[in-house]
Amino acid sequence: MKVLSFIPILFLFTHCDQHERVTRTYVLENATGYVLKFDSYIDGKVRESYSLETGAVRGFKYEDSIGKAAQPYKVLESDSIIVFFDNKKRQVYNQLAPTDRNIFDDAAYRVESKEVYRFTFTEEDYRNAKDL
Repeated sequence: MKVLSFIPILFLFTHCDQHERVTRTYVLENATGYVLKFDSYIDGKVRESYSLETGAVRGFKYEDSIGKAAQPYKVLESDSIIVFFDNKKRQVYNQLAPTDRNIFDDAAYRVESKEVYRFTFTEEDYRNAKDL
C-alpha cells in the first residue's frame, strides 16, 4: 500500500515543468562620432547614468531560470532611457513608444546568436534626435 501512495508523488515530481535557463546579453554599441550619455529611469527617477565613447560597447547580461523570455526592459532595468549625443541632441526611449528603433524592443536589435542581441547607435540616430 505504501508503494501505491508513493507512485503519485513520484509522478508529480518527474512530470513538473522543467524550464530552460535563459541567458541573454543585450549589447549597446556606439557607432557614431559622438560621445553618448545614457540616463536610465524607473518610475521617473534616475536609476543609473553611464557613457559610451565612440566605438565603445556595453553589455547587459540577463539570466533567468524560470523560463521567462528576456526583454530589454528587464535587462536594462529601466522603463525609459534618455540618450544624449555630445550634449547637443537627445533621444528619449520608453517601453510604450511605438518607434522603429526603440531600445526597449527586441525587433530593434540585431540578433548575433541565441544569447547576444546588439543595438547599434548610428549617425542616423543622431540626425533623428532632438536638439537640446
